[in-house]
Amino acid sequence: MKNYIFLIFFFHSFLFSQIDKDSVSYNYFYKNEIQKIVALKKQFTTASSVTTQQLLKIAELYRDINIEDSAYANYYKAYEKEQTDKTISEEEYKQLLYDIHYVESSKNYYHKDRRFFLNQLYSLSQEDKSDKWRSYYYLELAKDHLVDSLQFPEAEKEFEKIFQTEYYQKQENFQAKTLLAYGYLKNQQQNYKEATAIFQKSLYLSRKIADIQNQFYNYLNLAVNDVDQSRYSEALEYLDKAEALPIPKYKVKSYRLLYFKRKEIYSVLGDSALFRKSDLIFTKLDSLLDDFRKNSNFYEIDSKFQLKEKQRELSSLETKFNKNRVVYSILLFLVFLLAFYSFLRWKKVDAKKRKILQEKTAIEHRHTTTVEELEKVKQLVIEDHITLKNKAKVYLNELIYIKSEDHYLQLVTTGKNQFVRGKLSEIIQQLPPNFVKCHRSYIINKNFIGQMNKTSVVMTDKTEIPFSRNFKL
Repeated sequence: MKNYIFLIFFFHSFLFSQIDKDSVSYNYFYKNEIQKIVALKKQFTTASSVTTQQLLKIAELYRDINIEDSAYANYYKAYEKEQTDKTISEEEYKQLLYDIHYVESSKNYYHKDRRFFLNQLYSLSQEDKSDKWRSYYYLELAKDHLVDSLQFPEAEKEFEKIFQTEYYQKQENFQAKTLLAYGYLKNQQQNYKEATAIFQKSLYLSRKIADIQNQFYNYLNLAVNDVDQSRYSEALEYLDKAEALPIPKYKVKSYRLLYFKRKEIYSVLGDSALFRKSDLIFTKLDSLLDDFRKNSNFYEIDSKFQLKEKQRELSSLETKFNKNRVVYSILLFLVFLLAFYSFLRWKKVDAKKRKILQEKTAIEHRHTTTVEELEKVKQLVIEDHITLKNKAKVYLNELIYIKSEDHYLQLVTTGKNQFVRGKLSEIIQQLPPNFVKCHRSYIINKNFIGQMNKTSVVMTDKTEIPFSRNFKL
C-alpha cells in the first residue's frame, strides 16, 4: 500500500501541473480575449455612439477573464443607458440585471443585504408565466446563506423552493448549477456521502450538456470533499481531472482555487517540493486578482450609483422637512438646550473625574500587564496543541522538533510531519516552556531529548541536532 501511494505522488511530481509557473499572467491565460476587447474598443468613436449591445459584449469578455471591475463598469453603463434608450428586449434586460448582480456579488467587499439589482429582477419577474428568473433569484439567495453555518437552514429552504420550480425540472443546465451549490451545502454540513452523490449527479448532467466549466467545479468540490475525509490520493485524482479540462472562462480564479487545494494536500502529506511548487503558482495567480489594483472602476461606479440613491433620499427628506419646518426648528432648539445643559454638568464634575481617572489608569495598566502574563502562561498549560496557518493541528505531546528551511518550517512529530510558511521567532511564542530554541534553525522539545554531546543533542527519533555555544538546558 505504501509503495502504491509513493508511486502516485512520484507520478504527480512530474505530471500534475499544466501551468508554466514562469509564464503566469493575464496574457498567458487570456491573450485572445484581450485582443477582442481592444478590437471592440477601437470601433467606438465617441462615448455616445456606443450601443447597449456593444457594452454588454465587452462586459461579458471582462467578466469571463476575471476583471470584474471593468465588467461591472460596462454592465452599469449599459444599465444606465437602458433607463432612457430601451433598445433591448425585456428578457435581455432581465439578463442584464442578473449579470450585473452576479459580477457585483463576486467582489470581496460586496454587502449581501443590498441586492439592489437582484431584487429589481425579482420584482420584474413576479408576473412572468415562466418561473426562470424566480428560480435564479432563489439560487442567489441560497448562495448568500452558504457562507454562514448559522444560515444553512435558510439555504435549505431556498433550495426546496428551487426544486419545486418548473424551470429546474426541465432545464438540465440549471439543474447542474443548482446541484453544484446544493452539494457544497451538504459538504459544509459534513454529510460527505450525500455531497458526493449530489456532485456526481451534477457532473453527469454537465457532461451530458457539455458544460466544461461546471465539470471543473464538480471535480474541484469532489476533491474538497475527499480532503475533508483525509482521502488525499483520491482528491489529487479529481484535481488532475479538473486541471486537464479546457475551461473557457474564469481561468485565473478557478486555477487559484485548485492550487490552493493542492498545496494544502502536499503540506499535510509532508511533500515539501510539490508544496512549494503549488504555493508559488498559487501566489502568482493570487497576485493577478489583487483587488487594490483591479477594483478602482468597480468602486467608482458603485459609489456613483450609491450617491444617486442618497441624493434621491435627501430630496425626499428635504420635501418632508419643508412641510414640518416649525416642528423641526423647535425640536432642534430643545436638543441644543439639552446638549448645552449636559455640557455644563460635565464641566462641573470633569476636574474631580480627571484626577480619579489618572489614578485608575495607572492601576489598570499594572493589572492588565499582570493579567496578560498570567493568561499567556495559563493558555500554554491548557492548550494541548497549536494550530498552524494552514489550519492543521499539531499536538504538543507529539512534536519532537521544528526546523527552519528558507521561509518554511518543518514540524517533525511522532506521526505526520507538517510544512508551513513561517518563522521560528513567531511559532515559539505559541509553545510551552519545554520547547527551547537551541540553534538559529531549530526548536526542540526537551521531553524528546535522548542524549547530549559536546556540540549537539540526539533526539529520541535518532536525529542529531546542533546547538549554539551559549545554549543551556
